[in-house]
Amino acid sequence: MMRALELDFVPARGVRLGRVLWLLLALAALLATGWHYRQSLRSLQQLQAVANHNQQSLQRLNAGGEQKPDPALHKQIVQANAVWDALSQPWDALFAELETAANKQVALLALEADGNKRLLHITAEVKQRQALLDYIARLERLPGLSAVTLQEHHINVQDKELPIRFTLQAHWETAS
Repeated sequence: MMRALELDFVPARGVRLGRVLWLLLALAALLATGWHYRQSLRSLQQLQAVANHNQQSLQRLNAGGEQKPDPALHKQIVQANAVWDALSQPWDALFAELETAANKQVALLALEADGNKRLLHITAEVKQRQALLDYIARLERLPGLSAVTLQEHHINVQDKELPIRFTLQAHWETAS
């Protein structure tokens, strides 16, 4: 015998909790997106204002004709460009790569980076010679570094553990 088929074409009345949660989640995502858009727009407007100011300054300088440049101003411009170059380097990417090569056997003492020459000088200490060789090998495998060379090393005889202090040099390559 066949059972009767029950069809309910009228939806249940009332608001379901799942739908309310999805609505709230969508609203939160919309608000977060709007806030991020507004922050990005503010940043863009500030950058455009700086660019416009610089453009106007450049036009005023060019409109001045054949004026003799001020040596003090030229020196300040060179210094400002050097600071800008140093700040615009992708330091985060370099530090992130160096952190992947770090371990507990190597104590980093100093890190000097020359962004213009793309040279990196690392000074560190290890307790065992093999740890030094392993660290150099890990640095050579990093995609952003090349030509990792041991510049100097010496054993600190004043320390009872006789650590090996060393300095490495590497060429730093950027993705750009």
